[in-house]
Amino acid sequence: MINSIYTHREIFLRELISNASDAIDKIYYKALVDDSISFNKDNYFIKISLDKASRTIKISDTGIGITKAELDDHLGGIAKSGSLKFKKENEIKDGYDIIGQFGVGFYSSFLIADKVTVISKAFESNEAYKWESSGVDGYAIEPCSKESVGTDIILHVKENNEDENFDEYLEEYKIKALIKKYSHFIRYPIKMDLTERKLKEGSENEYEDVIEDLIIDKQNFEIKGIIMSSGIFDKMLKGKEVITLKHCTLCDEYILYNGNSRVKLKTLPHNLGGNSDVQKV
Repeated sequence: MINSIYTHREIFLRELISNASDAIDKIYYKALVDDSISFNKDNYFIKISLDKASRTIKISDTGIGITKAELDDHLGGIAKSGSLKFKKENEIKDGYDIIGQFGVGFYSSFLIADKVTVISKAFESNEAYKWESSGVDGYAIEPCSKESVGTDIILHVKENNEDENFDEYLEEYKIKALIKKYSHFIRYPIKMDLTERKLKEGSENEYEDVIEDLIIDKQNFEIKGIIMSSGIFDKMLKGKEVITLKHCTLCDEYILYNGNSRVKLKTLPHNLGGNSDVQKV
């Protein structure tokens, strides 16, 4: 059935990277509304790892992770990424972008894989779980070990056949090209272990292959904030006197919030800049 939804096999990587970005967005959003949660941009990224010997592609993220119940619910049924439910439960406005709601996402893995394994540890959980399926005979979930919060999706790539060359998806150049083609809009760093030809230390003409952890299409991500005591936004936030404003320079958006009241702005009103009550954090 998945082949009737997608016409190009290579789209699997776009979908999985989008879902990984979605998972980090959820942590970012929680940090915006809960001061007890820190969001250090250097700790959040997506990583792609290739292993030709085992014929695997691993897509890892440092996002919110998936609980056992969510693995059963979200991965047990087509087109349930969980993002739309998260959006509704947290009263996020329509303009807030959570990519996962727009497609079946995860199931595109089976376009190029004959087995998919998901290992995940959810935020604020001490347990990790493994979900595994060959795509035809259901799936299995069992406890596993994982030190850090986040998710690893491991694709066991199909063998070549007369019509398809699946080996190309195990090549660095192919995956790097797909990232640049489909995932340039992702707001978090996408890392890969890439083989670089470099001059050997102490040699003038002898070279060697060196594997380096590099960022593909590096993006800048920074969050700034101010605290103000002002009536400028009374109509929007129902007369709250203390409002926190955070600015994401990557997506160039401002989010104002106080408790459960939130407003997202693309730009600030011109009279805010001259307000004497504005204080930098």
